[in-house]
Amino acid sequence: MSEIVTVVTGASSQIGYFLIPALLAGGGQVIAVSRQSIPGWFKQYKDNPQLHWCNVDQLQQLSFTGPVDLISAGPLVLAGNLVRKLPVAGLVAMSSASVLFKQDSSDASERRLIAGILQAEEDLTVWAKNNQKNLHILRPTLVYGCGLDKNLSRVAALVQRFGFMPVAGQAKGIRQPVHAEDISSLIVSLLAGETKGLHTWELAGGSRLTYAEMIEAVFMAQQKPVRLLRMPLWVLRLASRLLPGINPQMINRQNHDLCVDDTAARKQLNWHPRSFSLSGRELSTP
Repeated sequence: MSEIVTVVTGASSQIGYFLIPALLAGGGQVIAVSRQSIPGWFKQYKDNPQLHWCNVDQLQQLSFTGPVDLISAGPLVLAGNLVRKLPVAGLVAMSSASVLFKQDSSDASERRLIAGILQAEEDLTVWAKNNQKNLHILRPTLVYGCGLDKNLSRVAALVQRFGFMPVAGQAKGIRQPVHAEDISSLIVSLLAGETKGLHTWELAGGSRLTYAEMIEAVFMAQQKPVRLLRMPLWVLRLASRLLPGINPQMINRQNHDLCVDDTAARKQLNWHPRSFSLSGRELSTP
């Protein structure tokens, strides 16, 4: 491949869902990489000569004679491997604002996960410094937008099934949900823009609301009566031990603010995310 191409890992994610069409609209070749089989929504692009879908093994068998822009919407560890195997000119990598909130979690598995993410960020930073490459690490807050997230979409499924949602007391912790399409637009602008060097950007959405208000929005988006079951913290913590994928720390955080200061991105990148608004579209899998 002699022309400049953009490689997107995690292409089947919610970021990929919005990013792929945005990249195609800008022209150039796009290689979409995923461990998953080709999702249904992707098949609308199957006849587009600009686009190629592959897994990681297939990607590493391709021959590149020119530079590659790499967008990591998948595991950062994978990005760390690829920058050493592909002729990467620049990298935009999705991390998470969770690294700011969970480093001191009492849950050992959460601490290990966050330590791994931070180490992967550091490895990419070292690579970029040593090779004088552009690197943008994005740390968004809770991301939503097309039913492929593991937060609001999971809540939506519970609301559909049971018609109510238990929360810890007032569930007053502040959230700043950010839409995946806004992040995708920012990624495209970073590839095309003049912001060079090594940067880590915290990204928040355009609204601040409590955890309870965010869950209420899920009910309303599905045209369901709002039924929050406010339970004592200790009761919900105890119950969480019986639920797969839930731990007591997740319950605690319902009353903790999980906010970031994205002033730098707003001033330097013209980052102006949309206000939080939910409809069935944001909660429905494409």
